[in-house]
Amino acid sequence: MNLMTEEFAESLGIKRKRCAVPIGTLDNLTTIAKRHITATLTFTDDAYEWTLSFLVIPTISTLIPNQRIDRSLLDIPRNLRLADTRFHIPAPIDVLLSSGSTLASMCVGQIILTKPDEPELRLQKTRFGWVIGGSPTSQTATSTFHASTTALQADVKRFWEIDEGQPTTHLSESERQCKEYFRNHVQRTREGRCILSLLFNERLHSLGSSKAAAMSKLTSLHRRFQRDIPYEGAYSTVIQECLDLGHMTKINTDHSTKHGYYLPHHGVIKESSDTTKLLVVFDGSASCTTGVSLNDTLHTGPKLQEDLFDILLRFRFHQYVLTGDVEKMYRQILIRPEDRKYQQILWRNSNGEVETYQLNTVTFGLLGAPYLALRSLKQLADDEGHRFPRASSILQRNFYVDDALTGVDTKEEVLSIRKELSDLLQSAGFNIKEWASNDPGILKGLSEQDKCRKLQLGDSQTLKTLGVFWDSQVDAILYAVDVLAKLPRVTKRSISSVIARIYYPLGLLAPVIIRAKIISQRVWLLKIDWDESLPVVLQSEWNRHFSQLALISNIRFPRKTVRPADIKMELHGLCDASEKAYGTCVYLRTVSSAGTIQTRLFTAKSRVAPLKTLTIPRFELSGARRLASLISSVQKALTIKISQIVYWTDSTIVIQWIKSSPHMLKTFEANRVAEVQTKTNISDWRHGSTADNPADLISRDQMPKEFLRPSIWKNGPEWLQQIEALIHLQCIHFSKEIRTLQKDPNTAVGGKLQRLNPFLDNEGILRIGGRLNNSPIPLHQKYLIILPKSSVTELIIDQVHRRNHHSGTQATLYVVRQRYRLVDGRSQVWRTIKRCVCCCRTNPPSVGYLLGDLPESRITESRPFTNIGIDSCCPFYIKEIPSLRDHNRRKVKVEHAHQHTGRRSQDNTTKPVI
Repeated sequence: MNLMTEEFAESLGIKRKRCAVPIGTLDNLTTIAKRHITATLTFTDDAYEWTLSFLVIPTISTLIPNQRIDRSLLDIPRNLRLADTRFHIPAPIDVLLSSGSTLASMCVGQIILTKPDEPELRLQKTRFGWVIGGSPTSQTATSTFHASTTALQADVKRFWEIDEGQPTTHLSESERQCKEYFRNHVQRTREGRCILSLLFNERLHSLGSSKAAAMSKLTSLHRRFQRDIPYEGAYSTVIQECLDLGHMTKINTDHSTKHGYYLPHHGVIKESSDTTKLLVVFDGSASCTTGVSLNDTLHTGPKLQEDLFDILLRFRFHQYVLTGDVEKMYRQILIRPEDRKYQQILWRNSNGEVETYQLNTVTFGLLGAPYLALRSLKQLADDEGHRFPRASSILQRNFYVDDALTGVDTKEEVLSIRKELSDLLQSAGFNIKEWASNDPGILKGLSEQDKCRKLQLGDSQTLKTLGVFWDSQVDAILYAVDVLAKLPRVTKRSISSVIARIYYPLGLLAPVIIRAKIISQRVWLLKIDWDESLPVVLQSEWNRHFSQLALISNIRFPRKTVRPADIKMELHGLCDASEKAYGTCVYLRTVSSAGTIQTRLFTAKSRVAPLKTLTIPRFELSGARRLASLISSVQKALTIKISQIVYWTDSTIVIQWIKSSPHMLKTFEANRVAEVQTKTNISDWRHGSTADNPADLISRDQMPKEFLRPSIWKNGPEWLQQIEALIHLQCIHFSKEIRTLQKDPNTAVGGKLQRLNPFLDNEGILRIGGRLNNSPIPLHQKYLIILPKSSVTELIIDQVHRRNHHSGTQATLYVVRQRYRLVDGRSQVWRTIKRCVCCCRTNPPSVGYLLGDLPESRITESRPFTNIGIDSCCPFYIKEIPSLRDHNRRKVKVEHAHQHTGRRSQDNTTKPVI
């Protein structure tokens, strides 16, 4: 194959076409070329023009030569025209010809430039001119390793796109042709199975001979068989199964068409699979003698797959859910006989003879195969929709590749759907198995082979560092971490490989994953090579994060976010930002018919901060923009009615920007505010507290160990659950005042609340008024919520008292008053603390001791002043009387029976004063 760099191809201005061609390099590494072009080479010695096909990759090699050569030491004849006059200066390689193309360019003529005892250096004549090759005398021993990282880069790109919104796409002319071609060529057999045509484009006539390449691959495969007997047994089992099921057919060599195509094949081991451990993959990207592959002659087809993000959001709403897997989906769809000659393979029988087979079904590895498979399911839904309406709807919206993820709100409906879906698929030859449900009764009657406990949510063909699963027994979403051991070397390549295999479509682990993103961004800023070790500080930070990643397996998120009695559903989105990252999270808040409130984390997204230096308010505005996009995506995915949507930010500046007209702002703010105003209602934006903002956990990032600790992440801030309860409580105790304010907000309120100047906020909550509107402090501190004397208020006081380590009356009241204004607050706090069992045990009342007998002089009758007693004058409280004019003057009158000495008694006797 011929290679060309992306930079050089772009400079030529030639249109590049899509492809997916694997390129094997040293040490069995593989990269994928995504583009190819056709270019014409013109030679200077003659008028011959040479048209070749080139695969386009990012880079071909490091600089060649790897160090500058002293040209004066080389005895090059002056009459020779060199193909590259600057060969001695290190420079990048733009084009690499295949061995066949290189030999074809050679001419007769070779000159040896070095002596017999020196490293060999030759001049070779080619149609391009004379080229020089070998090792010059001055060359120092160097070792260079280079491998293209196109495949890894694609994985990294896919990881970063998880937190990006799905862009709006429009059908290209090629995709429109695919849709029309499918409609014109789709057929169904008497048994109901679909018969399709391959989606050929205009390059079909460019295919050359491919049998030699397929034979070479088969020989390499059998060499591995000799080293790995279990691998050979598993491979042979798959091939024999295809023969037994009629998915491929042996053909005579005489009847094998010359104009067909031979598919090389290899096996992929799937250790995570419970059924098929080995998957045979057919390589439709292998080039034939003309440099064109079968995939080059096929259309990809338009995107039909529903986003997994949307499917999982709907999956979390149902009371009863049902999942199933279509067995061997691709191999149940037939390819029309005249196209099967392009799906030929070579295989050795038990006698060692090479035989030719044709694949009769849609083949995994061919361009357009995913489109054909999904389009067949949708065609089945269209054809049989009148017979199976509910199952047809599931095929259209709730299938991810070959997995069904659906549910309803009653058990009877689930049982009906299971039967209807099975009947619909069987009508086209499909068999659905590996059923799973959160209620074991729904699977009653199925064999154990047809049941599945844990379902992987996503692409099961890809090895993942972190994958998301649904456990049907506990009805929870969980994460499985595949981290085998510490990385031998922490390099850009090793950490990029680990990070790229993290998969979390709903973003439930955003505070942990954002740390990996931040580390990755810092690595790329270093601009180091792929296999260069990272600085010690960065290695240490990565190793700490990497060592704790396995703890993620202990986290469970409830799948079900809605209760049977819920009558009201709201979406509350929160955003926050810092100089490192910004994040958004969305909570589903439901209210039942009994008034009980539940909040659940629904989805979240995170993003590292851009490298360009921005102010914090601008970061916050970018977070608000992401929140608007995220909730817009959630709304499109859901099919149920959301009664209210509220957007929360802890930045008052962002609130002011959003409520402003974009043309009055600077360009940066204007563009983002305009987008926010287009996707949201301005009146739905609220200001919240930083301390109670779960999105703050994303912007600050967390280690996995920190993430496991109880926090507001899973269920959201407490005030989300208190809003309805507070409104209900205030309506009971302040109904008259609330009615007055609802009629006219400017009317003065009488009674107990007259001095508080109360008002109703946007949520309908009664708050105290004041003059702090322009203060930068949070809203909940400027205008406190008014609470009456009630059991709910006592519960709030008790919670604050316990959280502050059983603080006293004054300290507890101080914390409560940061958010609430209590009617008769001090006495309410005092009474609540008095009933605290822990405080009573720690500070019990003093014991009342029994007193001794009274002295005889106290109880014996005698004349006045026969016996007297004197108390020393000690401090005592006196009461102010506001009516007195001079209320600061105090008088103390002391009378003695005989003599006043003015001295204090030191021995407690009557002698000093009598």
